Amino acid sequence: MHTDVALEVEREDSHVLIDFLVDNINISKTRLKKCIQLGAVWLVDGEHRQRIRKATSRIQEGDIIEVFYDDARLESKALNCELIEDCEEYSLWYKPQGVPMQGDNFGDSHCVSRQIEYARKGEDYWVITQPSDAQSGLMLIAHSRNITNTLNDMLSAGQIESTLMLTVKGDIDVTTLKDYVVTKTSYRAHVDKSRLAIIIKTDTHSATKKWIEDDLFNIVCELDEENEIVAQEVSLKSIALICPVKGKPRNFEGL
Repeated sequence: MHTDVALEVEREDSHVLIDFLVDNINISKTRLKKCIQLGAVWLVDGEHRQRIRKATSRIQEGDIIEVFYDDARLESKALNCELIEDCEEYSLWYKPQGVPMQGDNFGDSHCVSRQIEYARKGEDYWVITQPSDAQSGLMLIAHSRNITNTLNDMLSAGQIESTLMLTVKGDIDVTTLKDYVVTKTSYRAHVDKSRLAIIIKTDTHSATKKWIEDDLFNIVCELDEENEIVAQEVSLKSIALICPVKGKPRNFEGL
C-alpha cells in the first residue's frame, strides 16, 4: 500500500495526533505509530511545515496533517551509519551503500542526516565530504562553524586526500586492467590485485562527485567490450589530512 493524504483538523476531531489519524485513516494504529516514528507525518501550520515525531502530539483546529504511507518503507530494514572516530571538533563516519543523505516526504529515520542528528543528540554538525547516495564510504563531519571553515579551506587547497575504490567482478587479467586504468585516467590510479579493484587517489573535493564515478564505470564498460567484467561499487575508502586541531597527520580508513 502506497498513499499520501492531507487532512484538516476540525473542531469535533480529536486533538491528539494518533487518535486523529486512527479516526480518519483506514490503517492500523500500530502502523500509523510506526509511520510517525519514520518521519512520514507532517504538520502544516500556515506557512510552516514540519515533521511530527510524537504520536501523542497535540494538534489544533485548522492544522493540516499530511501522511505519507508506504508499506515497503515501513518494512525495510534500516542500514545504520557507524562512527569511525570522534576527534572532538570533527568526526568520521561510515555510510553503507544506498543510504540517502537526506529524507523525503515518506520519512527520514533511515537517512544519514537523521542518524547523525540523533547520535549527536541534536547538536549542530556540518558535512564536509560524503559519498553519493549510491556509494558507501567515509564521511567527514565538522562539529562547529570554525572547524567547518577550516576543513573547507583545506579541501579547496587540496589538503584533504580521498581514496576511492571501484571493485569489479569477472574474468580479466590484472595487468591488463592496471595498464588500461593508468592510460585512460589522469588520476593516481592502481589496481588492487587481491580484490580486483581500481584505486583512485585525489586531493580535490571532486572525490565525492559523480563524474569520477561515471569515469570509472566508463573504463569498465570499455573493457567489457573484450572482457566479461561487471562494475560492482564505488566506495570512498579513506580520508587523509593534517588534523586541524592537533596539527598531526591522520589517515582514516572505512570499513
